[in-house]
Amino acid sequence: VGGGDITDDEVLYAALKGEDVGSGTRDGNEMALWKLLLIDAIFYHLQSVSAYCTMGCMSPVSQSVANTLKRSLLVWASILYF
Repeated sequence: VGGGDITDDEVLYAALKGEDVGSGTRDGNEMALWKLLLIDAIFYHLQSVSAYCTMGCMSPVSQSVANTLKRSLLVWASILYF
Protein backbone atom coordinates (compact mmCIF):
# COMPACT_ATOMS: atom_id res chain seq x y z
CA VAL A 1 0.00 0.00 0.00
CA GLY A 2 1.27 3.46 -0.84
CA GLY A 3 2.87 5.90 1.57
CA GLY A 4 1.20 8.62 3.58
CA ASP A 5 -1.78 8.19 5.83
CA ILE A 6 -3.33 4.71 5.75
CA THR A 7 -7.09 4.37 5.81
CA ASP A 8 -9.03 1.61 7.56
CA ASP A 9 -10.11 0.25 4.17
CA GLU A 10 -6.47 -0.11 3.12
CA VAL A 11 -5.66 -1.92 6.38
CA LEU A 12 -8.57 -4.32 5.88
CA TYR A 13 -7.67 -4.96 2.23
CA ALA A 14 -4.02 -5.59 3.08
CA ALA A 15 -4.97 -7.84 6.01
CA LEU A 16 -7.19 -9.93 3.77
CA LYS A 17 -4.34 -10.28 1.27
CA GLY A 18 -1.83 -11.07 4.05
CA GLU A 19 0.35 -8.04 3.35
CA ASP A 20 1.99 -5.55 5.68
CA VAL A 21 0.66 -2.01 5.78
CA GLY A 22 3.37 0.66 5.83
CA SER A 23 5.24 0.53 9.10
CA GLY A 24 2.59 -1.72 10.66
CA THR A 25 3.12 -5.41 11.21
CA ARG A 26 1.07 -8.31 10.00
CA ASP A 27 -0.07 -8.90 13.59
CA GLY A 28 -1.42 -5.35 13.67
CA ASN A 29 -3.32 -5.93 10.43
CA GLU A 30 -4.80 -9.17 11.73
CA MET A 31 -5.84 -7.37 14.92
CA ALA A 32 -7.62 -4.72 12.83
CA LEU A 33 -9.39 -7.46 10.88
CA TRP A 34 -10.48 -9.21 14.08
CA LYS A 35 -11.82 -5.92 15.46
CA LEU A 36 -13.88 -5.39 12.31
CA LEU A 37 -15.19 -8.97 12.43
CA LEU A 38 -16.14 -8.59 16.10
CA ILE A 39 -18.00 -5.34 15.40
CA ASP A 40 -19.79 -7.03 12.49
CA ALA A 41 -20.82 -9.97 14.69
CA ILE A 42 -22.16 -7.66 17.42
CA PHE A 43 -24.25 -5.64 14.98
CA TYR A 44 -25.54 -8.83 13.30
CA HIS A 45 -26.66 -10.15 16.69
CA LEU A 46 -28.35 -6.85 17.57
CA GLN A 47 -30.17 -6.84 14.23
CA SER A 48 -31.43 -10.38 14.82
CA VAL A 49 -32.63 -9.61 18.34
CA SER A 50 -34.38 -6.42 17.22
CA ALA A 51 -36.07 -8.31 14.35
CA TYR A 52 -37.49 -10.92 16.75
CA CYS A 53 -38.68 -8.21 19.15
CA THR A 54 -40.35 -6.37 16.28
CA MET A 55 -42.06 -9.55 15.07
CA GLY A 56 -43.48 -10.03 18.56
CA CYS A 57 -44.99 -6.53 18.55
CA MET A 58 -46.39 -6.37 15.01
CA SER A 59 -48.65 -8.42 12.80
CA PRO A 60 -46.95 -10.43 10.04
CA VAL A 61 -48.35 -8.15 7.33
CA SER A 62 -47.09 -5.01 9.08
CA GLN A 63 -43.68 -6.66 9.55
CA SER A 64 -43.53 -7.50 5.84
CA VAL A 65 -44.43 -3.93 4.84
CA ALA A 66 -41.85 -2.49 7.25
CA ASN A 67 -39.18 -4.87 5.91
CA THR A 68 -39.98 -3.88 2.31
CA LEU A 69 -39.78 -0.20 3.23
CA LYS A 70 -36.44 -0.77 4.99
CA ARG A 71 -34.99 -2.54 1.96
CA SER A 72 -36.14 0.15 -0.45
CA LEU A 73 -34.65 2.87 1.76
CA LEU A 74 -31.35 0.97 1.89
CA VAL A 75 -31.28 0.70 -1.90
CA TRP A 76 -31.92 4.44 -2.28
CA ALA A 77 -29.33 5.31 0.36
CA SER A 78 -26.80 3.13 -1.47
CA ILE A 79 -27.59 4.80 -4.77
CA LEU A 80 -27.14 8.25 -3.24
CA TYR A 81 -23.92 7.25 -1.48
CA PHE A 82 -22.25 5.61 -4.47
